[in-house]
Amino acid sequence: MSNDVKQEQPEAMEAQAETPTAVETPPAENKDVSKKSENKDSDNGSDTGFQPGQVIKLEDVDNFMASQEEDQTELKNMYEQSFEKFKEEDIVSGNILEIGATHAIVDLGFKSEGIIPLEEFIDVDKFKVGDEVELFLESAEDKEGNVQVSRRKVYFLRTWDRLMKIHENGEIIQGRLMRRIKGGFVVNLDDVDAFLP
Repeated sequence: MSNDVKQEQPEAMEAQAETPTAVETPPAENKDVSKKSENKDSDNGSDTGFQPGQVIKLEDVDNFMASQEEDQTELKNMYEQSFEKFKEEDIVSGNILEIGATHAIVDLGFKSEGIIPLEEFIDVDKFKVGDEVELFLESAEDKEGNVQVSRRKVYFLRTWDRLMKIHENGEIIQGRLMRRIKGGFVVNLDDVDAFLP
């Protein structure tokens, strides 16, 4: 039995010797291949990036870096132009995405949505998801990246404009006495408090 084992071992060694191994190319051939690919990349001129192991010239790096800076400048300009249509302390329009139990979420076209507490809506029952709503843009972005908007300020500004037109035309407006204070009364004029001496 031990003879059988000994006889099998030389056959296994012969099988290993017959197994083909990877043939390595000489270093000179690798250099020729890299030169060919280097020439191919520089000839077509359309290569925008660098390949691993690629030999490059310093001027190619400078050109690549300059094109990257131009792209970043263009991207920054496009980003800033997207905010030109929105100015802080202006009334903007957006679409209601969600009306929850305590807040409404509105898409204004910014990178984040506006979140408005329902207390700011006088007429929240008139709105449903998908409706367009006007909001006062307090800040395009706070320190946490959220859009700061107000619905209450829209009511105030719209009512104020209407009250100014009524005053200019010398018309009479009706209001509701809310409470008595020193020297007069607080009168509610379409959700804007006024003083009546």
